[in-house]
Amino acid sequence: MIRAAVIAAATVAICAAGCNKKIERWPAGGRCSGDYECQKKLQCYERICTSAADVEAAEERKAEAERQSAIEKEARLLERAGAEAPTGEAAPIAGAGAKVRVVEITAKKDAFAACKKTERLTGGGCKGPALIANHPSAYGETDTVGARWICETQRIREEVTAFALCEALPQQ
Repeated sequence: MIRAAVIAAATVAICAAGCNKKIERWPAGGRCSGDYECQKKLQCYERICTSAADVEAAEERKAEAERQSAIEKEARLLERAGAEAPTGEAAPIAGAGAKVRVVEITAKKDAFAACKKTERLTGGGCKGPALIANHPSAYGETDTVGARWICETQRIREEVTAFALCEALPQQ
């Protein structure tokens, strides 16, 4: 009983020192570590009190930067593979004994090995840790001319190698 009285007295003393204090909330642009520190209608975004509209705009800018980075990476991988982006045009049928070129591309997190517009993807594969993607891509409904083999690992700092078997089409 005495112990409960001591705890109650300590609680009253602590509350008297600050329980009724109003929590100061930061305006837009204020530093924060959680939404509770920001004024109403603001949220803590990347440790700054921000409006919902500004958060949405920032997320759109971030998504656009990621899309642009993916486009640039695709261009680098196509250049390294000696291939071009597919156009969707019909291609000739390969003949017996056609030459097959092996394309091997290594990059961090994700990579693809692409065939030229004058080559048909006949197979492919991946080498790397914790693969989450290992499949052909950029092919048409009835053909794999100019297609690529996609590889991706869960580990963003690890390298992955994509392989593509590209069969040369007969000259027209």
